[in-house]
Amino acid sequence: MLVVDPLFFRSLGEYRDAVDFLFAAVKRAIPVRGTQGVLIPGEPELIARVEREKNGIPIDDQTWSEIMQTAVELKVDLGVGTGSMVQRVSPKDGA
Repeated sequence: MLVVDPLFFRSLGEYRDAVDFLFAAVKRAIPVRGTQGVLIPGEPELIARVEREKNGIPIDDQTWSEIMQTAVELKVDLGVGTGSMVQRVSPKDGA
């Protein structure tokens, strides 16, 4: 792993401006048909987070079955249905 301090080369403001310029240039690229276009670091994770907060976390049936079996063995009430999606419940919802 190589770690470089960008402040060695330029001020923080100049560095941020350069990164913003680079990201803007990359985002202007014409997307390949059927894609979202170029994603910058962190965007795939943000997209996944938004999707999961909206629709739950996808868990394949085998894994969900193992989780449910372990919960039964340990007498843990998961408080969720038996479907293959675990819905996100925020603390304000009483979970």
